[in-house]
Amino acid sequence: MFVVLLIATVLPFACQAGLAGGKHDIPLSEIKTDAPEILFAVTSINGFYAKQGDNDQRTLVKVVKAQSQVVAGVLYDYTLDVKSNGGEELCEVSVWSRPWLTGDEAMQVSKGPSCKQVQQDTSKLILGGEQLADPQSTEIQNALSFAVDQMNAQENYLYLRKAQTMDKVTSQVVSGFMYHFRGVQMAATDCPKGSNQSLDTCNVSSPGNVRVCDFDVWWQSWMTPEYKLSKMSCK
Repeated sequence: MFVVLLIATVLPFACQAGLAGGKHDIPLSEIKTDAPEILFAVTSINGFYAKQGDNDQRTLVKVVKAQSQVVAGVLYDYTLDVKSNGGEELCEVSVWSRPWLTGDEAMQVSKGPSCKQVQQDTSKLILGGEQLADPQSTEIQNALSFAVDQMNAQENYLYLRKAQTMDKVTSQVVSGFMYHFRGVQMAATDCPKGSNQSLDTCNVSSPGNVRVCDFDVWWQSWMTPEYKLSKMSCK
């Protein structure tokens, strides 16, 4: 009887002692980025931001640090480098894995996520934090289309204009992306305003009727609306 009582008394303390300091570093070379725990951690980060109205999807760049601890399953502590349209972030999240269970109980977030912005390598940026962008990229074309729509909505002119050429476009990370369009040739078309015609189907009506515009478009994919025209100057 004494022995049983002694074991019952000592066992809880022995278990606690086994957990304390029981974390082990996982070599990064042994980590598979498509492991269920890693994928679950990234999903939890996106879920965390989505609840705040930020639907910009984060994707994994690399695992910076990983630890494991045996505790009624395995507790994984991750430091993950993730990226989105807003830049890179370091996120800390703890995932509790109990593979013998089913449903939501099989894998749960026990702590976090907690994320902070990663400072950019400014050596790759040109003056003012801007860098040259590809005018034909989808992101640039979408931002330019927004700027053209805004210009047509604001100009006191009977016909729609469409962008023909531009001198240059740069991008800048500013809580999202700021696109700076310079020297955009805005030519008059044969489509009257209010005709509901797609601008792509409109023909340039007068090659000489061109205005040269500069646009600054701010894109925040998690906001509604996503785009804002912060500057427009035409001559």
